[in-house]
Amino acid sequence: MKGRFEAGPYVNAAFDHRSFIHRLDHDLLRNLNWRELTGEPGTQNLVEGHKMLTHSDADLGRQYGIRYVATKEKVDVALPFLPGAKLSADYRNQMRSGSRQTLGVDHCASCHVGSQSKRVDDETRDLNLRLAGQYSRLKVSYRFSARDYRNHAATPTYPYIVARHPATGGAVEEFESRMIFDGADGPLEIDKTPDVKKRGHTVRATVDLPKGQTVRGTASYSRTTNQNTDLQLTGNTESLAWFAPLARKVRATASITRRSLQNDPYFVDIPAWREGRPGGGQDFDFDRLSAYDRTEYVGTASVTYLAMPGQRVRLDHRVQVTDRDHVVLDPDDPSATQTVRNRIRASWNGRLCRGFRSRASVEYEITHLPFVSVNGLCEKAISEADSLPGQPNHWFYYFQRSRYGTGATLPTKALRAKAHLSHRLGTKASATVYLNFASEKNDDLNLYEFDRTVVNTGLSAYVIPSQRLVVSGGVSYSKIESNADFCVPVMDG
Repeated sequence: MKGRFEAGPYVNAAFDHRSFIHRLDHDLLRNLNWRELTGEPGTQNLVEGHKMLTHSDADLGRQYGIRYVATKEKVDVALPFLPGAKLSADYRNQMRSGSRQTLGVDHCASCHVGSQSKRVDDETRDLNLRLAGQYSRLKVSYRFSARDYRNHAATPTYPYIVARHPATGGAVEEFESRMIFDGADGPLEIDKTPDVKKRGHTVRATVDLPKGQTVRGTASYSRTTNQNTDLQLTGNTESLAWFAPLARKVRATASITRRSLQNDPYFVDIPAWREGRPGGGQDFDFDRLSAYDRTEYVGTASVTYLAMPGQRVRLDHRVQVTDRDHVVLDPDDPSATQTVRNRIRASWNGRLCRGFRSRASVEYEITHLPFVSVNGLCEKAISEADSLPGQPNHWFYYFQRSRYGTGATLPTKALRAKAHLSHRLGTKASATVYLNFASEKNDDLNLYEFDRTVVNTGLSAYVIPSQRLVVSGGVSYSKIESNADFCVPVMDG
């Protein structure tokens, strides 16, 4: 539902309200069934062991869904006492209610995944105030933005089982001493959603220069606060862009952007390892340094050629340099924290003939040191570790093992192509066909080569038989072929 209101030449107001239900999946967890076999592989002497993976569902058969309701109001006021100045305010309220699936995972007795419902009842409020003015060739604006997210639903709890030996059911004190929490602590909260507050300020300036050139600059600052923990994420962005005609049919653009993100560190207080047990008492408290912390530079340059009326060819180049403060990207170089992405793209947009319009693009991207999981795939044999003094039976623990294997789902080389063709069937009907293709590869990993091929194609159409009725439909096909290697740690790794 939409509405618009005009009060003379100075005030313009708009209203928009929409509501719908989003149906959600219910994972039956049927793939979570596993039990070890003991004995000699390849012989008939295999028997079922004690280590297993099971699942349960407290709301089996329940249909999950969320009702989404959004209301938006906007008011523009031209200031008669300041020619060229305008004050704008827009407010949006989003509400979600319903239920969705959430999971709890037991450990150190048997591996068990428990499913239950989580109530959804939250509200997001956005307010934007903007003051814009113009003087001669200079345009300046300031915007204040505020967002508040509130979660009104109770946090679900999960009754963890007591940690114990998976085969005998004994050694409770020993196994509990290795855990941060278990069933002895009672039902614990899971899948908790914090309240969030965000405030931002943005200043923009545009200057029209001689010979059709334009320079635009932007500076913004934002601070996002987790209301439950009082942790803050601060962002700063500065950008400068240039637009100019190089010839009658040729236009050029260039821009550079700098972004920085800083997230508060968080002290993680962990109970002493095996406190009160032989050889125990180790302290593993640490400061969590955020992977968000980074400085990023993005540079772009493009040239657009107007081949003929309604037809345009464009060539652009994009360079992105991301330097992360606390994330290492090369297992052999602890100083390697910088990702560099280079992308070249050529695109076409225009009319082919009467009623037909098309657009197509092809791009090639090379990335040096994309985001990866360094030494995050497997663990080396425990026989390479040294036992701790005072511990019984020469036991070895997770923290003594050496991890290895770097994995990634991001490519170092990528070739992507897109094509889109639409045909207008008069003024009340249209049909569109499209094809997207991508071939991506990362051969810089130390255990395997990552490859991914993506093909996506489809057809859509709409018909307007009357002013009150629109009929639309479509069909699509997607195929993704990919690979990944990893080790699955089950029961003691």
